[in-house]
Amino acid sequence: MNSSNDNPLIDPDEQKAYHCGNFLGQYVGLGMDHLRHALGMMAKHMDTQIALAVTPAFNHGLPPSLAGSESEGVNMGLKGLQICGNSIVPHLEHLSLPLVDRFPTHAEQFNQNINSLGFGAANLARQSIDLFRHHLSIALIFAIQTVDLRAARMRPGTACHQWLSPATAVLYRKAKAMLGREAETPRPLVRHDHEQALDIWVETLAEGLQAGGALRQMQNPSTPSEV
Repeated sequence: MNSSNDNPLIDPDEQKAYHCGNFLGQYVGLGMDHLRHALGMMAKHMDTQIALAVTPAFNHGLPPSLAGSESEGVNMGLKGLQICGNSIVPHLEHLSLPLVDRFPTHAEQFNQNINSLGFGAANLARQSIDLFRHHLSIALIFAIQTVDLRAARMRPGTACHQWLSPATAVLYRKAKAMLGREAETPRPLVRHDHEQALDIWVETLAEGLQAGGALRQMQNPSTPSEV
């Protein structure tokens, strides 16, 4: 009953096979189906928030595509990054489709006429988690840029994190440090198109969002005053 799945789980790294004996581990598949569905829905909500943040009709005075400088003739801001994030969401929503209610496998002369599909659902969940982590990294870059631009319009010259709650300011400072930017500097995260490689930034934040990563560690402040 403590088995993680119904069929043997193969660990190729350790060259081990775990034989359990739980003959219908369907709760694993159901749990992974629900997880993928939740990730798809969260990504959909974040994608909508990004769209509102980059559109002058809804962002209350911020520049189109959150461009950090209007001094250059061509400066696309975060438009390319928005398109990148927008392309991830349909992939996540496709992966959110359930698996456990499909494809009966009438195996072993119907001895195993129902397959829990926990293994397949978990593999799909692994793909969804990786995609969602990258989409979340993209959303975090948009959030930082929005804070920077908003602070510059409210009180030019002040540190942007002063406009955030203590808990959110911790995330802001840590994420900016991972991207090589000083939180105290009153300048937008992205000013000109040619000054940074956004794909490297997304990968940097995605690594920090992994279990045990720097962004996860800072979510648990050491003193109550930081909460």
